[in-house]
Amino acid sequence: MWPFRYFGQYTVAEDTLDPDDLIFPRAATRVGSKFQGGPLWPTPGEEDAARATGAIEERGEDDTIEVLSLVCQMSPKEVETMETYRPGLTRHEKLRSNVDWYTEVIKRFTDAWLNGRDMSTVNMKSPMHQQKWKRSETRWMDKDWTDREVAAFEDAIAIHGAELGPVRDEVGSRTMPEVVRFYGHWKNSKLGEENAKIKAARAAGKKIPAVPASPISDDEGSIITEAPRGGYNCGACRTRESDTWWKAPKGLPSPVLCDNCGMSWRKYADLNVRPLREETLSKKSGEKREGTPLANSTNKRARGNTNATQASTSSPPPPSIPQFRCLACHKNGPATKVLRCRKCQFRVHPGAVGVTADASTFENWTCELCANEKNLEASLIPDCLLCPRIRRDPKKKALYPPPDTYLRACKPTEGQAWVHILCAVFIPEITFSDASRLRLVEGVSTIPQYRWMNKCTLCDSSGGAVVRCSDCPAEYHVSCAWKAGHKFGFELQHVKSSKRDSTVIVDFKDSSGCMVPQVTCKGHPVHRRQTYGLCETNSEGETALQVYVKNYKQAITKDTHGLLRKALRLDSILNTDESDSETSQTYPNPQCSRCRTEFSPRFYPTPPTTPTDGTPRSSASDTWLCHKCHFALENGNDRTHTTVVNGVNGIAASS
Repeated sequence: MWPFRYFGQYTVAEDTLDPDDLIFPRAATRVGSKFQGGPLWPTPGEEDAARATGAIEERGEDDTIEVLSLVCQMSPKEVETMETYRPGLTRHEKLRSNVDWYTEVIKRFTDAWLNGRDMSTVNMKSPMHQQKWKRSETRWMDKDWTDREVAAFEDAIAIHGAELGPVRDEVGSRTMPEVVRFYGHWKNSKLGEENAKIKAARAAGKKIPAVPASPISDDEGSIITEAPRGGYNCGACRTRESDTWWKAPKGLPSPVLCDNCGMSWRKYADLNVRPLREETLSKKSGEKREGTPLANSTNKRARGNTNATQASTSSPPPPSIPQFRCLACHKNGPATKVLRCRKCQFRVHPGAVGVTADASTFENWTCELCANEKNLEASLIPDCLLCPRIRRDPKKKALYPPPDTYLRACKPTEGQAWVHILCAVFIPEITFSDASRLRLVEGVSTIPQYRWMNKCTLCDSSGGAVVRCSDCPAEYHVSCAWKAGHKFGFELQHVKSSKRDSTVIVDFKDSSGCMVPQVTCKGHPVHRRQTYGLCETNSEGETALQVYVKNYKQAITKDTHGLLRKALRLDSILNTDESDSETSQTYPNPQCSRCRTEFSPRFYPTPPTTPTDGTPRSSASDTWLCHKCHFALENGNDRTHTTVVNGVNGIAASS
């Protein structure tokens, strides 16, 4: 039996000594419409008249309950008909075995049977249902949790254990009942995965490895089995001796509770917090003295007030360090590890944006886009050159990109435009003039034409540069893949001995090899390759993103100038030779016949009017094509362009 008894207004203390006494709380007989589970009842004055006319039945009759199932009253043929139509209500096998779904299906079949409708009229398209005791419709099953919500939930569970109140606060977008229900399903799925691994190991004849000792080893994640060398002291009663140590809630000076305080907190939410001594609040600077008075003690009677009562208040616990969620890795970290923009509240680890972390940086950091509004280093339109153009309403002043996504992390280009850090890192042709700070993106013009022409499988647009999935032929924009929840990481691939001299090899954690960026569809299994996340750090504190960019994305800046590197990239694209220079001297001031521009790095003859007899070509506007129009016609695009997206100078401009 339960070793505790619940005392209330109607509990007799002597009954608790009776071994046959029930453990449930006692309460008076509940009467009145407030405690009924049926529809809305009339007022007490109208109730007698309504009952006399037969408008309502007696309390506790059929009208006061909601019928969920009457399958027991159906004939065998009707039950067989119901079972015939039931599998066709959904295509998902897992949903058919869901308790909530099955309960709602039986209820709807019962309603159809009571109203004389055919069983084929039942459908499960509507996720809402009406309950008798509620005025509005409610969902009969919770919405599916997104990947971001699951990541926030798992991070909060790792920090708070089974304390679902703080877990709900970390998730933010779910109610407490939803968090409690999801916790049960999540815990059951984890146990199922462990059991499946054990069964697979036994079937293969392998020895099941012992589970390594964990500081938190019980099922609820609340009992601490391994104490540090210096021992613990309880965050409530300050004792140093206890057979069992429990995890303490946030806000206490110690992360643990003794057995007595831990049980009291979990059963009754009661903490007997003792005031701390002054020396414990200091940082061990100076000698401790015996008999130091308690901090903030107010036991003395107030002077001049003889009627004042004695008050004894405990000092509040020191404030806990605020936790911020990094939008790159979706993991929590203290304010001394995660940056937060003081203007837009964008949060990210320093290594994911190329920032050198120090105490002043964490307090006064401003993201690149917010800082640009003041110093005007680059364009005020933060559109990424490597993503499709986004049509925005000029009347709306919404912050773009929004501060709740990692896509707000942008870097300026050599032409004063902007590029997402994700796009610059995961598109191979892009480099940085300063890889340690991820500054000045270079090489937009070197991206091959097929990246611009191929359509994204997620947004069905060809307005930006695409990358290919590491496991399948799917191609998509980097920003679209991030929004869709695809997996981003870096893989260390083994390098053959014959290619080690020509390949950059890096060491990260316990692995060594060529670091390759990987973008994988979220539907692919994760066990195919071992990848490191964007913010995963090595022993030196460098993130995987920093290591990759430093070794593979640094532009050759020695003895070169940015403008010279830009010109060399342009020459390699246009394949400019002496004949081109002679042509430009022979036919001065050409003009594009499609867009009428006079400015282009190179003009091409119009295909239908190309002279074949050696006659000099005039400089008329109908005989030349600019660089953009020439490549548009080659790829079968007859529409006159209005915006140069993949400009050879790496800058978005309107023609």
